[in-house]
Amino acid sequence: MTRNRVAISFDPKEGRTQRSQASACDINLIVKRWLKTGEADHVNKADAIYGNFTNVDDYQAAREALARSQATFDALPSSLRSRFNNNAAELVEFFDQGVAEGAPNHAEAVELGLMPQPVVEAEPALTEAQTEPVVPNPEDSAPEPST
Repeated sequence: MTRNRVAISFDPKEGRTQRSQASACDINLIVKRWLKTGEADHVNKADAIYGNFTNVDDYQAAREALARSQATFDALPSSLRSRFNNNAAELVEFFDQGVAEGAPNHAEAVELGLMPQPVVEAEPALTEAQTEPVVPNPEDSAPEPST
């Protein structure tokens, strides 16, 4: 079997530059627009997101945290995962809505086994001595004779 050589050649006289984009790429024009409007319109394509991100780790740490969270969710029983549509984000939202005692999702979280059963403290058992009525001894309360 013989192989046919394939080659692509470009005519050096024929440029691949699009001249219609020249003004959009000219740094002098970009700076002039920025000085006039205060916006860098060549990079400002998305809406800004505002918030307090001071406790955010770096990108790699965030990815590792997400991977650990997903692995933990995947280790849950399938019946529990299906309650949250096999979506770890729905479980997080469930917890965000509140699972502390008295919170909206507390009873369901206990039922699903996501929270421990509330501990009910039992009354202490009475001993035999505590079940008999205590009758004061009249001799104990009698005034002592003076000497």
